Amino acid sequence: MRISKLCFSSLVLIVVFQSSLPLYAQHIQGVAKTLAGKKIGLYTYSDFISFEEKKLAEVEVSNTGNFVIDLKVQRTTYCFLKSGTNYSDFFIQPGKSYSIIWPDFTKKPDEARPYFDRQFKKVIFQNLDSLDLNASINRFNSYYDQFLEKNAASLLVRGRSAELIKALRRAAYTQFGNITDPAFRNYVDYNLAIVEQITPVRKEVIYSAYIKTKPVRPYDLMYMDFFAQFFEKYLHNYVLSKKNPQIYKILNAGGPWINLDNELKNIPFLANDSVRALVTLINLRSLLGVSGIQKESVKKMFKLIERESPMEFIRIMAGNLLRQSQNLVQGTKAPAFVLENSEGEQVSLDELKGKFVYLEVTDPNCSSCLSESKVIPIYRKKYGDKIRFITVLLKSSQSRAKAFKEMNKFDWEVLFAPSGSDFSELYDIKSVPQYFIIGPDGKFFRSPAEKPSHNAEKDFSDIKFKY
Repeated sequence: MRISKLCFSSLVLIVVFQSSLPLYAQHIQGVAKTLAGKKIGLYTYSDFISFEEKKLAEVEVSNTGNFVIDLKVQRTTYCFLKSGTNYSDFFIQPGKSYSIIWPDFTKKPDEARPYFDRQFKKVIFQNLDSLDLNASINRFNSYYDQFLEKNAASLLVRGRSAELIKALRRAAYTQFGNITDPAFRNYVDYNLAIVEQITPVRKEVIYSAYIKTKPVRPYDLMYMDFFAQFFEKYLHNYVLSKKNPQIYKILNAGGPWINLDNELKNIPFLANDSVRALVTLINLRSLLGVSGIQKESVKKMFKLIERESPMEFIRIMAGNLLRQSQNLVQGTKAPAFVLENSEGEQVSLDELKGKFVYLEVTDPNCSSCLSESKVIPIYRKKYGDKIRFITVLLKSSQSRAKAFKEMNKFDWEVLFAPSGSDFSELYDIKSVPQYFIIGPDGKFFRSPAEKPSHNAEKDFSDIKFKY
């Protein structure tokens, strides 16, 4: 289980426009000298499962490098300024004005991001109050990072981990107890929850402490980040092992959705309607592309949920997931790309046609990803006559690609997508590693494909003996 640390450890809250809530005017005065004469946009996310970007405003930066954004919000909102592949994020709160500076993107990015081809940096504030949400989160993140760095190994030790969690909680509420902003308190709580769930504590304890006894927060990304990790592939055992044949049958038939919902009520932790609906969407998304599951049936289920769910936030999420599922699916043309390999030679997708391509998208700094890469030689030896294996390193360079290939003694092609490349956007990469199988015709044979350590063998075997 990973510990998610995004630019604010996670991106916390999103604005939801409901007519029942009052609108508060926001004034953002900014300086972006490097963007003089260019446009800059202010965005948030439509939801925290699909991560669909939602534009709130767009203005042109003056020739002197200044810009002003006026908008109306109802509640604390996570936002990011965007220009090309450069992003700078912060929170805005009702009734507050902000004076900000667009950061210098000519220097090395200071945060790792889930969208690996994008550069994220924190907004620089002018005259920011020390108790402002942004300032408070930055101070908490520094403390939190130091704690993890110091105690990462001990958190996995039974007994010791419980003591550390208590100490972290006590210290967090002692050092930041004077900050009463609910958004900040939630931010702290669910950062603690993410740490606690990687410890040996029983899943039932985590559920009781952070889900059963707490309100469901679909518009709070810190909550949703924790929630998605807790319920990651939670339904897969019931579906893929056919532990509950009725669930498998309903899912592969594409509905009715209400019948699926009724079956899921009997699964532990899913008694709450909102929790169950969120878990359903999270797991339907990850079941797309899994062997044995009909993709068209999953898409039909998204459509039914979008139309029939009594919860507006679930309908929005289902609609976004449905639209995303129409892209990069089996039978559609794989997006064209031209990337350099570890020797500095250009390689295009068109050049790879004629064979099946197993495309691995990864990050050279990801240790768990490397474990997957190290399984590939087994398959290359067995299926190399039918399948061409390609690894793409994100936010990398020729020297890093060459070092990665030589250090690990990989004997297949390693390409790299440099910072600013649109590769991650083309292939909708939100986490690594990701895998695709592209057929000789340039169309997706499997999207996403299975990881080498999981069920990739079945697809490779099918290709070997059927094609």
